[in-house]
Amino acid sequence: MAKGILMRWNDEQGFGFIHTDAVGEDVFIHISAFGGLSRRPAVGDMVIFNLETDSKRRKRAVNASIEGMESVFLAREIEKPPIKLQRKPAVHEQSNTRRKSYTNHGNSGSSGFIGLVFIIGILVVGYKAYSTYSSNASDATIGAGDFEPVVSAVRQPIAASYHCEGKTRCSQMTSCAEAVFYLNNCPGSVTDGDGDGRPCEDQWCGH
Repeated sequence: MAKGILMRWNDEQGFGFIHTDAVGEDVFIHISAFGGLSRRPAVGDMVIFNLETDSKRRKRAVNASIEGMESVFLAREIEKPPIKLQRKPAVHEQSNTRRKSYTNHGNSGSSGFIGLVFIIGILVVGYKAYSTYSSNASDATIGAGDFEPVVSAVRQPIAASYHCEGKTRCSQMTSCAEAVFYLNNCPGSVTDGDGDGRPCEDQWCGH
């Protein structure tokens, strides 16, 4: 490290010469050797520098600074964002968090169970109502008094007792069951004059 006085300085072109006792000649210095200063160099400044030899074997100053003047780059503080330390939750806070999570989960499970029971209840009530309706409709159909004689006759083992023997009129029948058999199974039957599906109403299958 050498030290000398800046004897000449061309501020427009940014270079000058330093006189130092360490070298027998003035040393060339360029503005870029200073790196960064708070002001421009001036004649009479005491310059601290390193010596180096260029390709033409001339001495020149590098890594220079003006004595008593800090470099702009050194004077600037690099502002770093403050490090935010994440506070670790205390033990009781962790316990509260876990308790809240468990409570929420439990409430969710209870709500789901109640909803399932409610849906099952609706299905059961609907099924019972449908069964009651179907039963009432069936009873109403079967319990029609006007058709009871015909139904009773049909329930008898007609096929095993009667055969088509050419009878066509009610006067030829011996019972309501026989009249129903002929009406349903034998051609030419004229036992159902009003076409209501009930034969021989006056003789055998009356009201």
